[in-house]
Amino acid sequence: MPFVLRKILKFSRDFADITTMAKKQKILLVEDDKKFGESLAKVLTAEGFECMHAEKPQTAQSLCKVHTFDIAIIDCMLPQMNGVDLAVKIKESVGPGLIIYMMSGIYKDRNFSVSALKKTGAKSFLIKPFEIPVLLKQLKEDADEKKSDIILSDDPLKNLMLQEENTQQLVLKAIVDKQTISGFEIPQVLTSLMAYKTTGRLHLKGTESEFNLYFNSGNLYLENKEIPSGTLKNFVTSHEYVYSEDLVKINESQWTLQKLCELNFLSPHFAEQAAKEFVINDLNALVSIQKYTVAFFNEPPPSSALLIETKEVDDLIQVWVTQVISPTWIKNYYSAYQNHLLKKQSTTQNKLQLFPVVAAHKQVVALMLETKNILEIIAESGVKEEVAYQVLHIMMIYREFTVSLKKVVTNVKAQVERLRNLIKSFDDQDSFEKLGLTANASDMDIKKAYTDFSATLHPDKLVEAPQDIRELSTKVYEQIQEAYNNLKTPERRKEYIAQLQAQKNQLQVNANRFVDQALMLMLRGDITTAEKNLIEAAKLAPHLPRLKVLQAWCGLKTGKMPVPQTVKLLQALPNDERETAVYHYVKGLQNLASGDQEKALISFKNAIAKDANFLPARRELSTLPQNGKKGSGNIFTADLKDVVGLFFKKK
Repeated sequence: MPFVLRKILKFSRDFADITTMAKKQKILLVEDDKKFGESLAKVLTAEGFECMHAEKPQTAQSLCKVHTFDIAIIDCMLPQMNGVDLAVKIKESVGPGLIIYMMSGIYKDRNFSVSALKKTGAKSFLIKPFEIPVLLKQLKEDADEKKSDIILSDDPLKNLMLQEENTQQLVLKAIVDKQTISGFEIPQVLTSLMAYKTTGRLHLKGTESEFNLYFNSGNLYLENKEIPSGTLKNFVTSHEYVYSEDLVKINESQWTLQKLCELNFLSPHFAEQAAKEFVINDLNALVSIQKYTVAFFNEPPPSSALLIETKEVDDLIQVWVTQVISPTWIKNYYSAYQNHLLKKQSTTQNKLQLFPVVAAHKQVVALMLETKNILEIIAESGVKEEVAYQVLHIMMIYREFTVSLKKVVTNVKAQVERLRNLIKSFDDQDSFEKLGLTANASDMDIKKAYTDFSATLHPDKLVEAPQDIRELSTKVYEQIQEAYNNLKTPERRKEYIAQLQAQKNQLQVNANRFVDQALMLMLRGDITTAEKNLIEAAKLAPHLPRLKVLQAWCGLKTGKMPVPQTVKLLQALPNDERETAVYHYVKGLQNLASGDQEKALISFKNAIAKDANFLPARRELSTLPQNGKKGSGNIFTADLKDVVGLFFKKK
């Protein structure tokens, strides 16, 4: 037995505990001395590491393409390529998370070792024959740092978010390895590809649609698509670009962006805005719980593609996280990391104050900066749990923070508060929502969600927890178990969905009854009573499009809802709901509240074009100067038609 191997085995007993600490650690050993390499590889394997030995640089590079290594031990003197250059190439392909050790029995000069360490970023330079206990101790420390029961899951995208350091290659590898993503994961995919300045085409294919997103040097581009005439007509009228009486002048066959520009109904600037809004609407529709197969192709954006500004992408991200992605899904996504400390990343994106939801809840970010765990942040921030998770999710997908490997036991108060909130939230949730899913979830999705909950909330895992935590966790787990039982087989799921649909239909019937009553009252001018009906309708079916329009109307008339909030309500409406007199009337009220009488005039006229008997629009028109400008009481400076109007109105 070689002396080095005997020495290694002698000291291995002193480090026996490394076996359990380093089972997940994979080591690449590059050593052209076959006997020494095999001996060292055997010892490392015996100590619990998974070690792969390569004698040539080309073999090492090939292994890195198909294996993910945590540590590389590389000899400096290798055939065809020196070890320093090899280390640099391997780190470029594997990523900065790789820990490198350089070793040499020939290059013992201090200047060389310092230069090699600087060039490769290696952790240590080992001079043969080196002290085996020193190497084992360092490897044990590396294992302690990397050991985690949550990182290295079966989800490449989740691992990407939790890694402290990433590269463009790692981002692409995670997306390709993922193969299928949820629409709720699209924001993370977008921000990752943009942050690492990736160039190429991301292809998403769902059950009913396909979509291409192009990336180039940190920018997002979308395909420029021809807008259907009906959609374009609706867009132009809803944005008050055209008077209602002018619509009859435009033949249906001429409703294209190019033709409208030629006829001077649209400026090129607004034409570009219309094209961009159309493709962004398609992008918005992708962000949902449905699944997409994903592929990435190395090709630049076509010349016709539309650039989506970074600010526009950031605005989309906030809307998706706060309004589209299920709060339960976000909570479940981080359920395994609730007791792990959050760690601030060194980032150049500086997104901390960019998002209104983040700026409005600075106390959450302040607690995140104090290196607390998730449960402590939620308990101490004083904001709603779902809002705290939204802030967390935005910070995580923009890589402002990551989850530290250090796990700490949260205080009992925070845990109790969190469990009570969870139980309370179950009151208004169906079985899908309790698991953070929707009705189109697959068997795999359902099983995974249930498994994730069981990993943290199963009573058997809380034997040493305080009594009140065990009792609350048992109640939560019972609810999760019941939800899983309703969904775990296709037959049970089909029956349960039918029951949900029947309940939903009845709720919508009742909600529509309240909406109809509210509309009648508002047409009569009784806003106060109508508001009460809208509140009742919102309790039953808050997502009804007709309800959103009337809520905006009521909010503008009572002054209880700021204009930006009413704008968001109308922006969420499907296209067919924008073809009503009520919609155009509410747009007019928005313009009045913003001080734009000219656009208000167009909107009220469009409302009457939809319904000649719509009295609220006629009443508003009667109070507006027909040129769309504010009236003047000075007959010497007013236009002639305003002077005549003032005279006959006895003003």
